[in-house]
Amino acid sequence: MQPQPFEEEFSSQGDEMSDLLAEGEEGFEDEGMEDPFEGEGFEAEGMEEGFEENPTTMEDPFEGEGFEDNPTPMDEGFEAEGFEENPTPMDEGFEAEGFEMDNPTALEDTFADAMDAQDEDEFLRRLAAGARRLATVAGPTFQRIRRRAMPIAMRLIRQAAPRLGGIAGQELGRTLGGLLRADAMDAFADAAGDYASDEDMDAFNRVLGGLAARHVVRSTMSPARRRQSPQQARALGRAVGQMTTQLASRISQRYGPRALPAVTRVVRQVTRLVRQQGASPQAVPRMLRRIGGRVISSPRVVRRLARTSAAVRQLRARAGLRRTGPRGRLNPMMGGPGLRRLRTVTLRGPVRVIVR
Repeated sequence: MQPQPFEEEFSSQGDEMSDLLAEGEEGFEDEGMEDPFEGEGFEAEGMEEGFEENPTTMEDPFEGEGFEDNPTPMDEGFEAEGFEENPTPMDEGFEAEGFEMDNPTALEDTFADAMDAQDEDEFLRRLAAGARRLATVAGPTFQRIRRRAMPIAMRLIRQAAPRLGGIAGQELGRTLGGLLRADAMDAFADAAGDYASDEDMDAFNRVLGGLAARHVVRSTMSPARRRQSPQQARALGRAVGQMTTQLASRISQRYGPRALPAVTRVVRQVTRLVRQQGASPQAVPRMLRRIGGRVISSPRVVRRLARTSAAVRQLRARAGLRRTGPRGRLNPMMGGPGLRRLRTVTLRGPVRVIVR
């Protein structure tokens, strides 16, 4: 089997990461999920044959789009100086990752309720209804989700959704291959570097988790299966969303928001590995945990995986989410290689402002 572009990126990183994918493949053998899918009927189930033949699912994502050797130079802030080391130790596990909110499952519920949608138009309608319900949830994070992160996500879903089906859609996919291969989650992760402030990162990480969950569910469960077993689709989506959110939080804390595209590249490759092995979809969250932890520990791999593809740039342009200007510089005083962004704060006076 020929290595996929993503695999080549890992294998080129030296001894540290050369066995990453092989280790991931071994993890599928005789091993099931510990918790998330118990009682959901996932046990002993393999992959299905009837996946969607939609070009947006990206069986071979970004091939021919400069994915292997991106000629576009990296923007400021991802240069080698200060990027290699972080004095803050990164734990291997994700257990301690938590979010203090009035209703911490509200966004998960919103995405989970839409996971069994038959197509992206239906998924978008359900998501819009859920977003309206979020308006009733108190807390600043949910307000940022509703006002900042969700509108961007829904705009990208709308632009990435297929407009034609059947043979015509497949022909269009071949003609516009690079554009239709881009997924909303990829463009959303890339847009976070331009549109997410420090205060917005929790919201963007959570929405990215939901978009990644939809990608995995759509790629591993056929529409017929989602219709027959909606609870399974929702359980899978919830587990993937939680793990992706935690991975995104760790990467953004250590490397800044511009590193988030590395998360979606990991999600894609893990999903592909599961399908190639004929394993149960329930293996995806576990493999995200394993491979994601290895990626986080290697700044070189993160930097390479975070490069913006031509397909993502095109999708962002169609959605009207263009670059907003310089995307920040490294600040060695942050205790890590994250990006310090200029902050805009609107205050209603009278106030006393002290800038330190």
